[in-house]
Amino acid sequence: MYICICKRVTESEIHEAVDQGACSFKDIRTELGVGTECGECKCHARQCIRQARQKSSEPILSSLTTSIDLTTTA
Repeated sequence: MYICICKRVTESEIHEAVDQGACSFKDIRTELGVGTECGECKCHARQCIRQARQKSSEPILSSLTTSIDLTTTA
């Protein structure tokens, strides 16, 4: 789905940029040009960035919880 029509930037492109290290809207704006024309996409782009960050942290959190042994030895 297109997030920024002016620059033809899709949701998957934003997710890919986050996966490659973009951390903020400013990073996405610099890399992809999102929000530099009419600005209507800014809130959707920010939401997309938050979703991408959550997705990228899920595998880490999942692996941490499965690798921690919570049993105690007495």
